[in-house]
Amino acid sequence: MHLEPSAFFNIQKRVKYKIISQKITTLKQEKAKKYRS
Repeated sequence: MHLEPSAFFNIQKRVKYKIISQKITTLKQEKAKKYRS
């Protein structure tokens, strides 16, 4: 399976963005829990 370099980089960017957004949402949830308690 050979990908064009640009397509490969786009996939990497998308994966990184997903991971970062997930981390941000989990951090927000942790903060919300702390404030509630």
